[in-house]
Amino acid sequence: MDIEVLRNYAEIIESGSITAAAKKLYTAQATLSMQLKSLEKELGTVLLIRTAHRLELTEAGRMLYRRAKSISAIDSQIKSDIKELEKGGEGTVRIGISSEEGISVCGDILSDFARIYPKMRFEIYEKPDHEILAMTEDGSVTAAFVRTPCTISADMEALFFESEPMAAVYSPEHFSMGGETSGIAVLTGKRLAVRRKYSQLLEDVFAEKMKKSPKKYEAPIIAVAAESVCTVLSAAERGMAVGILPLSAAGQGRNTAVKVIDEPMFYTQRIIVSKKSGYASSAERKFLEYAAAQLRDV
Repeated sequence: MDIEVLRNYAEIIESGSITAAAKKLYTAQATLSMQLKSLEKELGTVLLIRTAHRLELTEAGRMLYRRAKSISAIDSQIKSDIKELEKGGEGTVRIGISSEEGISVCGDILSDFARIYPKMRFEIYEKPDHEILAMTEDGSVTAAFVRTPCTISADMEALFFESEPMAAVYSPEHFSMGGETSGIAVLTGKRLAVRRKYSQLLEDVFAEKMKKSPKKYEAPIIAVAAESVCTVLSAAERGMAVGILPLSAAGQGRNTAVKVIDEPMFYTQRIIVSKKSGYASSAERKFLEYAAAQLRDV
């Protein structure tokens, strides 16, 4: 099975049609159609169902797409590693990071590693957790740095690190929050800005608390639900809401204060996720070993 044909197949899926893929690849539609028919004949199954307006993947088509992405990524990385070795370089590290982890991984671990290995090159993808995990699964990146809660497939392996409390970031001019540390009751009735992935966790914690002590707790209002840490911090700085983030991501700004929320049900864990059978260059293995050691020491 030709790697170039697999790459072209993946492009057809991502472009949505053979016509669009042909334009991107600067090739003839007839060539791509022939390659697709050849793949289906070789595998003995239908990969795509052509409708009037779009292409629909069969189950076999979906599986081949995932494998094609993985094989293509490995092929590209091997070629890149060999070229960089010939030039006397140290290789490329490809990682995906969630919004919170961008601050700690890029700010501390990655920059320290770069000082030790100054010839290293880094390709960093900062996306929502589910996209980063999908990129790890198809081989586009070697590892994903994410946080609980998240869903990890059976094909992946995960290193879990020490749990960390959440923190409230707020404008003292607009909100009164008391001392530096408090239980989750301090959020009762407050307007909150949270990353979307924590909304359900927050609601579950309050539901449990309100069952036991209905007079003490009142569900907060999730006024801002966002994907990025920057949006949550911006809402907190402007006094729109109290921002809720993992403590390591809750950097204190000029107009904000930080309060630790000491509630065991509302802790999160850092995770490094990689594919069990995935390819990693020597540079990437060095980085993952270094990152794991640093996170264990936190």
